[in-house]
Amino acid sequence: MNLIRNQFSKDTIRMINPRYPLLVVVGAVALLTASFQLGALAASSLLLDFTGGSANTFGGSTTAGFQFTLATPMQVTGLGFWDEGANGLINNHTVGLWNSSSPSVLLASTVLNNSSTVVSSTSAAGDWLFNSIAPLTLPAGTYVVGATIAATDPDLLRQQTLAATAPGVTFVQAMDVGSPTLLYPSPAPVFNDGLFGPNIEISAVPEPATFALFGLSAMVLLMARSSNLRRPGIRENKAAAR
Repeated sequence: MNLIRNQFSKDTIRMINPRYPLLVVVGAVALLTASFQLGALAASSLLLDFTGGSANTFGGSTTAGFQFTLATPMQVTGLGFWDEGANGLINNHTVGLWNSSSPSVLLASTVLNNSSTVVSSTSAAGDWLFNSIAPLTLPAGTYVVGATIAATDPDLLRQQTLAATAPGVTFVQAMDVGSPTLLYPSPAPVFNDGLFGPNIEISAVPEPATFALFGLSAMVLLMARSSNLRRPGIRENKAAAR
């Protein structure tokens, strides 16, 4: 035990040797910075949320949602649906995502139900239910999210709300189309004050510089360790310890 303690003390002294502490400090700081950046980017947030408004539904089967733009690339990590009253859904709701330039191509979809994960809302009127999806990176552009709504659906939507979008996201217009199955919707300006059922979870896309910083910091720390292990004194001490 004393031999191990002595070896640890000697190695610790060498680690603060002025010949290379700057290399270690620089590498450690860079590694921590990159880790914090990646951690912050990995955190998901709602594409939009709201307060106020009133509950409503459609008289016929509908795909309803909204169009939005992204100013920068974003990563989609989940699709969700509004749970009015936060007391669970009566029906299943399929939520889909499209690029406005390719309305015939469904980018992602999932079925929301009471097994979906609850996500808190800024509204006191209910919560969101979300399913995670395989991360999908969306370039800057215009997109549509929509959800299936049954005729006179008891799972009510929210309209005439005060909505707020995530940074880099802009609400464009409400969209709907009469259909019993999921279908790309059409503009519905009558609901442009906000009619919300579907929603999206997003996170920022890490920039190449963040990954470069992470790799560089790891390389610097590895070089410092290799430099330390090549010194004769450390090899002698390791031999003595054995």
